[in-house]
Amino acid sequence: MGTVILSLIMTIGGGMTGKFGYKGADEAVVQVAIMILVGMYSIYAAKTLEYNSDRKLE
Repeated sequence: MGTVILSLIMTIGGGMTGKFGYKGADEAVVQVAIMILVGMYSIYAAKTLEYNSDRKLE
């Protein structure tokens, strides 16, 4: 969650100030979208690992 929030802050801040190394808004949006996908994958992977661990313990 922290990296997604940081990406959003950097995107909004970069859009307002023109800094953070983004050449255009497209690159910033792509970074935020990728970070959201990575976050969703991490949650899914953690849930799957928890489920597998619970099954092994049973």
